[in-house]
Amino acid sequence: MKRPIAVTILGGLFIVAGTVGLVYHLRERPLEPQIVVVSRHHEPWDIGVFTSVGIDPRTKRYLLLKSRIHYRAGFAPLGLATVTLDGEGVTTSDNSRLEYIHVQRPVFPLDRLNAPPARGG
Repeated sequence: MKRPIAVTILGGLFIVAGTVGLVYHLRERPLEPQIVVVSRHHEPWDIGVFTSVGIDPRTKRYLLLKSRIHYRAGFAPLGLATVTLDGEGVTTSDNSRLEYIHVQRPVFPLDRLNAPPARGG
């Protein structure tokens, strides 16, 4: 189904997420969707990405997001901790894993400009 995803962080802005897929857990909660999958990429700015399709993230024990940028403002109040995972490729969180060819070195944040000298070496 194609439907807008309501995002409340920006005063009720509507984001069209394309086709939205909902995954249900038939034994635990057969009438409540548990997972939201969208066909058009957008960042999950706030809980509206869940509440607009009937999921209340405030009632969940775990909440998993695939997001690279602005999710903390909308979701940090819900959790006791955040675990950041690192993926392969250009979306890595570890800049040292990427090869930079046309950049004058040293440059922050690629190089540890104020790092203490290495010991023993």
